[in-house]
Amino acid sequence: TKAATTKATTTTTTTTAATLGQVTDPMRLLTLAEDFGYYVHQLPAAAFCPTSAEGVALVVRWAADTGSRLTVRGNGHSTMGQSQAVPGGAVLDSSCLSSIVVDAARKRVVAGAGALWSQVTVAAAEA
Repeated sequence: TKAATTKATTTTTTTTAATLGQVTDPMRLLTLAEDFGYYVHQLPAAAFCPTSAEGVALVVRWAADTGSRLTVRGNGHSTMGQSQAVPGGAVLDSSCLSSIVVDAARKRVVAGAGALWSQVTVAAAEA
């Protein structure tokens, strides 16, 4: 809702907004408003792209504190709007959680929620 957006901007300091990974770029917001098939267009009232588990927890806490409905978006490959915010809701974009750690000795890869398979396979091949 408009109230949720207002709360997001008035209850967080600039430092906290950066910690939350708040998305403010209008073009990025438009990208988050589209699904993979371009069937559904829903501009989020707020959007966040945290870079750590702690950042995700802060965004979830913000949503709970402001009463905002939160949708988690992977790479936006759903075709009927499942990765869009509900009207007036917020989006947690997981693409910034793209870390990849390869432990070749243990044959183990730990990839963040936003890592692409192409990036994982390249990192594994290079290890």
